Amino acid sequence: MELALLYSGGKDSSLAAHLLDRFYDVRCVTGSFGLTDDWEHAERAATELGFPFERVDLDEEVAAAAAETMIADGYPRNGIQRVHEHALEVIATRDVDAVADGTRRDDRVP
Repeated sequence: MELALLYSGGKDSSLAAHLLDRFYDVRCVTGSFGLTDDWEHAERAATELGFPFERVDLDEEVAAAAAETMIADGYPRNGIQRVHEHALEVIATRDVDAVADGTRRDDRVP
């Protein structure tokens, strides 16, 4: 069974990939708005760990709406959560049997 793991390239998502690898064929997936090359770090980490990697394009309108939410709220939490949910929604459209989230476990924003 193939699983798409929302993957940042950090310790938590790398550990999630290893733990899930016992039960699934893990594919590490990172979302990008195409504004930076930050996704390349995740690709290097996944490749070094022996996992296939996929970058998915995220909707720039979601980024704009998230930024507006952060400004209106005066803090980033809800905007960041919206981007996170959008990334999971996009990954869920992949041809996989399951989706997992290896990011944001300890993330705390005001």
